[in-house]
Amino acid sequence: MIMTKSASPVCQLLRVVWDYCNTATGHSRTRLDRSMYSALTLAVKAGLPFGAADFVAAVGEFGGGRWLGSDGGERLYAVAVAENNLSAAMAYETWIERPPFIGDGVFDRRSMKTRQRGRLAIGLSFLYGEYADLKVTSFDVDGEYLTACLYPPDAMTWDGYSRTSTRRFRISREDLIADRKRRQKQF
Repeated sequence: MIMTKSASPVCQLLRVVWDYCNTATGHSRTRLDRSMYSALTLAVKAGLPFGAADFVAAVGEFGGGRWLGSDGGERLYAVAVAENNLSAAMAYETWIERPPFIGDGVFDRRSMKTRQRGRLAIGLSFLYGEYADLKVTSFDVDGEYLTACLYPPDAMTWDGYSRTSTRRFRISREDLIADRKRRQKQF
């Protein structure tokens, strides 16, 4: 593909890395894969605007199936959510055909930021039912539900939480909406 002005800034950045990686050094597929992942991460963190098809292009045009990682890009989605890059999050959701899961009292331990309501991604905690600290651990392949776990406090770990969950929840979008309505009725 020849880079055009109609290509999104993200695709332009990926194109430059794809075309020029390894030109000053010997060829290394590992270097190319790491560089492509780093470029896409930079685009997310820098707040570049993503087009709806940018993740589709990353996978199809730039071999993203090799370099997005074994989690299928979920780490990048978590970065997009944490960085509040809505266009990147929406492009990822479009690519995997998964509508967002919106939670209440969303807390990110990495940045120590709390949002009243927001997208849920792996590693984020949120309010659900009587629990104030459920942590998202995975999403169903079909995008119908997420898995969240309750971890007991543990002073012996670096983040103060045990590595063993005491309870696991399988939560759908409808469950999140119903829980929000229940809480609103209580107040």
